[in-house]
Amino acid sequence: MAPWHDIISVAPEDGQLILARRYPEDTPPLSGQWSLADAGLLLPSLPSHTAPWVIPWTFLTHWRPLTTPPAYPAPGSPKGWRDTYFYPPNNSQPVWLRRFPGDFAALPATYSAPDGLFTVVPCQGATLSAPFYCFYQWKPM
Repeated sequence: MAPWHDIISVAPEDGQLILARRYPEDTPPLSGQWSLADAGLLLPSLPSHTAPWVIPWTFLTHWRPLTTPPAYPAPGSPKGWRDTYFYPPNNSQPVWLRRFPGDFAALPATYSAPDGLFTVVPCQGATLSAPFYCFYQWKPM
């Protein structure tokens, strides 16, 4: 398989099928099509959600070319902490959400399946929403 390239110093060609690493780097790599117009990785539809979802280049670290997309994990509900892309929660499901690996606190959140957003209420009067790629893992409440 081809070596990993830095996403900025050796950028993929527009429309190229690639495998990309995202933050945090121990999350599973994702395949998709590089898009200059969207400045990021266009992700394919999965049983849990439909395309087009884009991960901006600022959330990607490395890439390598692909000739065919890899097989994605089987649909299902694994136990414990789950990847936010491969195993997203159900729409409006309350979850515990982790931003990074390690000793970071889990936050209570709610997931919006149509747009892939998690909403966190860190304190009364504050509501924060961010896309799935801003978070590390989740598990049901």
